[in-house]
Amino acid sequence: MLLDSHLQRLVVEAAVGHAADSMRGVRFALGEGIAGLVAQHGRSIYVEDVERDPRYLHYKGRHPGTGSFLGVPLRAKGRVLGVMTLGRPAKSAFNQHEIRLAEAVAAQAGLAIANARLYQETLELSY
Repeated sequence: MLLDSHLQRLVVEAAVGHAADSMRGVRFALGEGIAGLVAQHGRSIYVEDVERDPRYLHYKGRHPGTGSFLGVPLRAKGRVLGVMTLGRPAKSAFNQHEIRLAEAVAAQAGLAIANARLYQETLELSY
């Protein structure tokens, strides 16, 4: 999910897995659901059992989920650019090593997104 800074909303830009195609374009306000909270506060949230957490809104109820959920902020230069979310069908399915690995991947992805945006802005300014 990438943050649309003008609208202050997260937009699902890419998804992989069950019903991924129908998820593109789904929007969440900052603070809405776990992904919205991750974007708002800029820190990871791990939910061991999504059925017991009322903050969990699996694509706004389109596909109710079970299992574990991890939301990790995509950051660059101190700013949150979006949220990477991961889910597994089993409860308590992520260990601390996997959470740290997801945070490292998200850090690299955040830098790549920032660099791509900077490149696009540079191209537009050159015209």
